[in-house]
Amino acid sequence: PDFHDVPVGIARTEPAHGGRAEVRENERLHLEAIRLAKRLIYMENQYFTSPVIAAALAERLAEPDGPEVVLVS
Repeated sequence: PDFHDVPVGIARTEPAHGGRAEVRENERLHLEAIRLAKRLIYMENQYFTSPVIAAALAERLAEPDGPEVVLVS
């Protein structure tokens, strides 16, 4: 292995299936990061299609002293 004793985080997305509930950890992770950003939000285009993420970005952009938002498409 290239890394030893390094903390990692795993965020999953899984649809509801076979009686198991859906998992939306990845979405929660991104929403929390957008909410807590102090100076900069940098996002690439794969996130633009989510209305939930778009609404969170719009909310931050409406703040008078919110973070700079950079979207790469």
